[in-house]
Amino acid sequence: MKCDEIRGTRDARFGGVHPEPIEPHIEALRQAVLAGKYDAGFAADGDGDALAPSIATGSFINPHQIFVLMVWHLIGTRNLPGDIAKTFW
Repeated sequence: MKCDEIRGTRDARFGGVHPEPIEPHIEALRQAVLAGKYDAGFAADGDGDALAPSIATGSFINPHQIFVLMVWHLIGTRNLPGDIAKTFW
């Protein structure tokens, strides 16, 4: 399995790019996925509480869509019962 890292060094200024993993801030990830012919790339924000993947086609899945996919998997595929709570700002 091939795995590479971009913007992986500790930098309080995030290399001058906004750290929130949404478009257009994930453009470098999208370009790396396309150029490296990867199946996917994953971006996390500065404190690691948001994740956003870019898939092989260069399409971006935002953090809100990730949440929906996780819920769909847990309820629809794994049949896990229970309530769901999520804060949106």
